[in-house]
Amino acid sequence: MKNPVAITEIIQIIRSLGFSPKGTCLYKTSADQRVIQMVFVQPGRTHLAGKFTIGLGSFLPSVYQVRRSQSPPPFPDISKCQIVSRLPIFAGGEDTWWNSNSPEIAAELLPVIQAHVPRFFEQWGEVSSILQSWQRAGEETERLRVRVSEFSIAALLHEEHRDEDARRVLERMYVNLQGTQKDLSLIHEFAHKLGFSLNISAAQS
Repeated sequence: MKNPVAITEIIQIIRSLGFSPKGTCLYKTSADQRVIQMVFVQPGRTHLAGKFTIGLGSFLPSVYQVRRSQSPPPFPDISKCQIVSRLPIFAGGEDTWWNSNSPEIAAELLPVIQAHVPRFFEQWGEVSSILQSWQRAGEETERLRVRVSEFSIAALLHEEHRDEDARRVLERMYVNLQGTQKDLSLIHEFAHKLGFSLNISAAQS
């Protein structure tokens, strides 16, 4: 099925940044070969039909394999990305859906895409930069713009032989989620998959 004019042009702009399209999803492998970088030109449905937005995601195959105990997909859906944002939010604005049939939209979005898609993956598209960005992202504004799985941070720290840091991430996650509807046993299970146990009483003190 042919894409609307704006989506077609947006895909071409993102292709020029080195991404390869599969439908309205575009993929690139990071320089460290450990992250699948993804841009999703997302068509709207129901009340958002005729509109689109742009999702940004980083998929960590090794983390997926540990957590799911199954082989990672070569072309993951953005819902499987452990680090996600939307372009308009990451660029500092509000969540925005644009008219898919407007011939002017691609030209309007060109500078935003060229500036902020590379910036997202510079910060969140390779293992070293992900861990650095996570350490810097204590400010609430950054955390609101980018959603990061703490399981993935713990797994990456483990891969970098930083098990004490990984343990602290999971212990803090456990303490913060107490009193919610989350299944806290999954955090213990994940810690065991990484080869260590959590000391929750110490984390709470």
